[in-house]
Amino acid sequence: MTLAAHDGRPVASRCVFEEGGEAAATAALLEDVDVRGRMVTLDALHSSFDMERRLVEMHGADYLFAVKPNCPETFEALAAAAERTAAIASKEQAVAERERQVSVRGAALEVMSSRLAARERDVKQEGDLVVAAGREIDAMREAAENERVKAVAAKHELETGRSSLSMERMRRKRAEAKAAKLERELKVRRKADDLRQQAEEAERDGRGRTPKTICSPPGGIRRIRKHE
Repeated sequence: MTLAAHDGRPVASRCVFEEGGEAAATAALLEDVDVRGRMVTLDALHSSFDMERRLVEMHGADYLFAVKPNCPETFEALAAAAERTAAIASKEQAVAERERQVSVRGAALEVMSSRLAARERDVKQEGDLVVAAGREIDAMREAAENERVKAVAAKHELETGRSSLSMERMRRKRAEAKAAKLERELKVRRKADDLRQQAEEAERDGRGRTPKTICSPPGGIRRIRKHE
C-alpha cells in the first residue's frame, strides 16, 4: 500500500499480506508521514468515523473521503449532513436574500429620508417666506393706516383752513362795509363842515341883506339872520 502526494510522487508504502489489513497499513503510514495541515484523500475503503477521528484529532489533517453505500452508516450520516448542509445553504441564501431586500429597503428608506429632509427644508423655507410676506403685509397695512390717518388730518386741516378763510372773508367784508360807512359819514361831515364854513362866511359878508335860506346838513333848514 502506497501513500502518494497529490502530484503522484510516492511518499511512503507498506506491504499488506492479509485481507482486511488495509486499515492497519494506512494507520501505520500516517504515523510515518507528517500530514499536519494537509489534505488527505482516501478511497471508500477507509471512509470510517475511526479514520476521521484519527486524521483530525491525532494528526491535525483535513480529509476527503469517497463514500459508497457499502458503508451504510457513514453514507447515511453524510446524506443527512448533506441535507442539513443544503438546508443551511438554503436558509443562508434566504437570509442573504432577506438581507439584500433589507439593504435595498434601507437604501430606499435613506433616499426617502433624504427627500423628506429636502421637503422639510423647502417647507421651512416656504414657511419663512410666508412669515416674511405676512410681516411685509402687516408693515404695508400699518403704512396704509398711517397714510390714512395723515390724510384724515390733512382733510381736517383743509376744512379748518377753509373755515378760517371763510371767516376771514366775512370779517373782510364787514371791515369793508364798515370802512365804506365811515367813508360816507366822513364825506357827510366834510360836506357839513363846508356848508357851515360857507354859512359863517355868508353871515359875515351878508350883514344888512335880507335873510336867505341855504342848504344845511341833514336835520333841518337853518336860517341865517343879520346880526344887529
